[in-house]
Amino acid sequence: MFGKKQKISDDLIDKVLTVSTKVLHTQGLDREPDLSSPLGEEGLGLSSLGIIELLLAVEKELNVSIPERYWDNRRIDTLGKLLEVVVKC
Repeated sequence: MFGKKQKISDDLIDKVLTVSTKVLHTQGLDREPDLSSPLGEEGLGLSSLGIIELLLAVEKELNVSIPERYWDNRRIDTLGKLLEVVVKC
């Protein structure tokens, strides 16, 4: 899933999974997040506003700024892709 040059620490993965679990619960969703599930209705069940809430929560928790070009939910459609973007920030 990730390029050979991109090393993503277990700590970063855990943080993103923890944040996503919190967002899912605030959205009333009782689903277990994983890196490959789609964020939207066909996977974790987040609405477009729920995905925005997730991105905001990740920015706050990890103290990063996700570039505006990634805020289209088609660009970040899984937690794995979100991790790739966070590593680039």
